[in-house]
Amino acid sequence: MFTGALVVATIALCVLCLMLSRENRRLKVELARVMSAREPADRIRVGETLGGLTLVRRDGSVRELGFAGEGDGGERPALVFIMAAGCGYCEQVLPVWEKVLMDLGMGGEEGSGHVRVAAVQTDAADAAGIMESPGPIPVHMAPGAEETWLRRVHIEPSAILLDGRGVVLGAWMGLPAAGDEEGIRGAILEAVTGGGGEG
Repeated sequence: MFTGALVVATIALCVLCLMLSRENRRLKVELARVMSAREPADRIRVGETLGGLTLVRRDGSVRELGFAGEGDGGERPALVFIMAAGCGYCEQVLPVWEKVLMDLGMGGEEGSGHVRVAAVQTDAADAAGIMESPGPIPVHMAPGAEETWLRRVHIEPSAILLDGRGVVLGAWMGLPAAGDEEGIRGAILEAVTGGGGEG
């Protein structure tokens, strides 16, 4: 008698687990649909032109990331990573991007002379609050970030690829999926060879 009741209870639990699993999948799809419909109107879009940034490192040194002769780099494209302290995904994403850049022979802050690379921590109040870099790309803060285009980045981590004039060639939010790496490589190569950003 007890064994029979136990078998029935086990079967009922299995059925409930299956039902909950299906409902969970349905809710995930619905949430993704709702979130994509609620995308911020002021989000950064491919093809728009963004201005330069003044960046400060942990040691207090200043770096100008300008476009079309505004500052550092002239016509070289820039890849800007936007991150926050205590963001586990942010700490995971920089090594992924660094690997992509290394695979292209463009590692480090100056991208072997091909692309300028900067990581910007948007929640640092001052240079002392800048997190340690998990790799060779130094992390910066942008004084007055709320007055720049950085305020329009709503997801951290994000990566924005700009041509030498400041035109957005690509924007990636969150961790890149395994299948995204080839498209990212292509976008960076196109930016470096001058094949993009004509619009």
